[in-house]
Amino acid sequence: MKKVLSALLCVVMILAVVGCGGGKTKTTEPTKTTEPSGEKTIAELLKAEPAYGTTIYYEYDTGNCTMAPLFAALLGYYDEYGLKVEGLKGNEIKAALGTNKVQFGVHHVSNLLVPITNGTPMVFTTGAQTGCKSLYVLADSGINSTADLKDKKVSPPEGIGTADYNILCRMYMKDGINPLDMHYEVVETSACIQAMKDGKIAGAILTDYYAYKFVKNGTLKCIRSLTWDKDFLDEPCCVLAFNAGWAKANPVHTYVLTKACRDVSNWITENWDEATQMLIDNHCTSSDDFAMNKELLMSQDFGITDAKVEAALRNIIADYISVGLIEKYNENQVEEVLNLVWNPVLKNNYKK
Repeated sequence: MKKVLSALLCVVMILAVVGCGGGKTKTTEPTKTTEPSGEKTIAELLKAEPAYGTTIYYEYDTGNCTMAPLFAALLGYYDEYGLKVEGLKGNEIKAALGTNKVQFGVHHVSNLLVPITNGTPMVFTTGAQTGCKSLYVLADSGINSTADLKDKKVSPPEGIGTADYNILCRMYMKDGINPLDMHYEVVETSACIQAMKDGKIAGAILTDYYAYKFVKNGTLKCIRSLTWDKDFLDEPCCVLAFNAGWAKANPVHTYVLTKACRDVSNWITENWDEATQMLIDNHCTSSDDFAMNKELLMSQDFGITDAKVEAALRNIIADYISVGLIEKYNENQVEEVLNLVWNPVLKNNYKK
């Protein structure tokens, strides 16, 4: 009788567990990869995508603003998901992403946005950081604002229609100046200061890293900046971009890679000294001056949120359309362009 009662009691207990758990029972097996809800984990979802088990490539131009994919590798963030990720050095990220030679990379919004509207298959998934470039003139030039540059030539070193030119256009626009009324002369970065001294140009868009020592020794001064001006403080200079077709076919891989790069940004804000030394050790900066690199690194907001990135993209798109940098869309199609270029995948929050 005791054996019968014990058996009946076990049956009742099992039925009670099943009834409370909706037909599912929990397990304590360490190899279990699904939650009681039945939702698949990231590991399972990755295995179901075309990119699983392949080598994934990112493009890196060795710059201090574009190092997130490299740092993610150095910090082991890809390894956490069993991904094989390799970097390819280069400075043609638009072509590399557009042809799927590489699958992702970080670069300037001002460099990538317009090509997307012209058909290059790329998409942004998160921001990287703010800052990076500014408008510089000779310290003794008497030029103190963009208004003082009217009838004078300014250099976007990368050329007309490039990131430098687009940045300069928006600086003018923020001051109520039509960029089409201004004058430009393309001069290579290393020749810009001499060109200013020779009177060939009055100013130039330069990286804050390049200009740093010339500001310190009294040669240059900054009159407009992505790094320090209130007009640009909440805007990303750089974004994480993917080949659009690859990202669409591999949404979970895209999520994981985006999260890895975002984790890098979070790590930097908690480890300034170590991040600075990592920049120097991996030749991500042209100078080994630790104090300079740390100061400039800390001048950039690596914690910029996706909400701020989205708001900034709206403004940038509207500005680009109004001045003709984006030609295929009109002022009523800002949201259409935003939907084309922006896919904040971290909102998906997959189960780990």
